[in-house]
Amino acid sequence: MPVVLRLYEHCASIAAGRPQEWTIAKLRHQGRGVSWLDYPEFDTDPHPRLRSSYMVDLATFKTSFASYCESENRPLLHRKHEFLHPDDPNVPKYRRLTESELRVGLYANPHLIGTEQGWEAELLRCGRQLRGHRLIMRK
Repeated sequence: MPVVLRLYEHCASIAAGRPQEWTIAKLRHQGRGVSWLDYPEFDTDPHPRLRSSYMVDLATFKTSFASYCESENRPLLHRKHEFLHPDDPNVPKYRRLTESELRVGLYANPHLIGTEQGWEAELLRCGRQLRGHRLIMRK
């Protein structure tokens, strides 16, 4: 992460604390906020489910926490390769998955795919399923 972005994240952690468990730090435009998102299965799940998020607004120092542990339709992550350093050895595998999903039309309705149920419906619509980080025809 570039130094200036690390500084924003560090300032937010000093101002409001950083959660113990997090996978991705998300910075809002113009440095106005930082969110720490916890995707516990990031490395193994092709589209990991969000367990929790913790956000601090750097303008007001207000914080918010959301847990999705009990949710029946958790948010999930797409395009994992975009969250890693380009030199990460997993980037090619994750990019191939995204490219294959794009080719078959799974991202045609982005408003539908952000949750477990919407994503599963789109997989069914396109006649596909996941096997690890590979997209295959549904049997």
